[in-house]
Amino acid sequence: MTNWTEIVNGCKRGEQRAHSEAYRQSWKIIFPAVHRLIRDKAEAEDVMQEAVIKGFDRLGELKDAEKYIGWQKQICLRAALNKLRTQKSIPSLFPEIMESDESEENEIPEMDLVAVQKHLNQLPDGYRIVIKMHLLEEIPHEEIGNALGITASTSRSQYSRALNKLRKEIISEYEKQF
Repeated sequence: MTNWTEIVNGCKRGEQRAHSEAYRQSWKIIFPAVHRLIRDKAEAEDVMQEAVIKGFDRLGELKDAEKYIGWQKQICLRAALNKLRTQKSIPSLFPEIMESDESEENEIPEMDLVAVQKHLNQLPDGYRIVIKMHLLEEIPHEEIGNALGITASTSRSQYSRALNKLRKEIISEYEKQF
């Protein structure tokens, strides 16, 4: 178990060993989430490195050192979203799709994780980002809305639509196999 109080206090004192340990631990825990949002590994690495350094510069704002990873993860995910926004990778954040028949109760068949990931990556950027932030990163819709400049209810709606679209695509592929 990592003693974040000791590491953060060491960083505040300017200790190189503490900075190295915080960086290493942060990278191990947070980078996969950043990489899921920014699919290009080199760009994700750049965003992650800049965000961790930004976090080091703002350590004085951190109230509880034991919450360092969650605090740093927020900084990194916000940086990733800002990068996507400035690259115009989200030109039409939430494109209209045909409304699904909500009375259909289709269950998603068991599939391997690679197949599900493939379908997830094929979702429009807005859907993919909301579903990854909420489902995989467990970020509340209110926070997603703030980060993306939309309302929490829009985030919930996009999350629901993304799940429906994902479900239909997976079921369609599953049915083709038989």
